[in-house]
Amino acid sequence: MNRPARALDDNKNALMPQSHQYLRIEIDGGSYLLPGSASFAIEQRDHLVVNDTDNSPVAAWRVTKSERWPAYCLDRLFKPAMRGQWQRVVFLEGAPYPIGLAVGEAQLMARTEVIVEPFTPPGRSPPDGHLFDAAWINGARATLVLNPAALVGY
Repeated sequence: MNRPARALDDNKNALMPQSHQYLRIEIDGGSYLLPGSASFAIEQRDHLVVNDTDNSPVAAWRVTKSERWPAYCLDRLFKPAMRGQWQRVVFLEGAPYPIGLAVGEAQLMARTEVIVEPFTPPGRSPPDGHLFDAAWINGARATLVLNPAALVGY
């Protein structure tokens, strides 16, 4: 990605992950994982400017000295949603600025808690890669692991 990783570090309120962790997030009631090796930051809703004035999928903005970073709501099919139930935003490194994903829950998990199995989805890979490229099988429950580059490109 074109922006330096420190762009996300400039946010003093954000929680930054470590590479040996996963982030479990909830999107429209579904649970997913993001690898801690991805460049992301977590923001609380009350540190953002909530967008309640127009009909766009931008749920909120993170305002910096020189720019605004959008945070989007997605539905279960990963399509933009006008509004949703969310408490936090996960900002992923993107160009020309970080892209936010509004989530209901965000929980950092140690790699010792999560055993992820990579897989290659069938079919041709999109330019930024498949949206999911691994899964955590916990008993009878499977949690898909999001590919951060594919999610930002999506």
